[in-house]
Amino acid sequence: MGNILKIVPESEVLENMTRAEYANWRREQLESLRPLTAVVLEVEREYIEFALDLCDGNIVEAAIRLGIGRNTLYRKRGKPGEIANAQ
Repeated sequence: MGNILKIVPESEVLENMTRAEYANWRREQLESLRPLTAVVLEVEREYIEFALDLCDGNIVEAAIRLGIGRNTLYRKRGKPGEIANAQ
C-alpha cells in the first residue's frame, strides 16, 4: 500500500526545530489534512487492488475473500485512474 499518512512523533520534531519552525510545520500539517472519507476511500481501493492481485484478478474470488458482493467490489474499485470522490 502507498504512503497515505506520514506521521512523525512530535518529540522528534520538537528536538530539532525552533518555535517558529515548529509553528510553520504544524500549519503545513493542518493544511495537508483531507476529509476522512477521502482517506478511507483511498485505503479501501488500495486494499481491493491488493486483494485482486492476490486473487490473480479474479473478481469473484476477491469479492468473496473481502466479504462483499461482486457488484460492490466493482463500485468501490472505481474506474482505473479515477480519483476517489468523497462527499
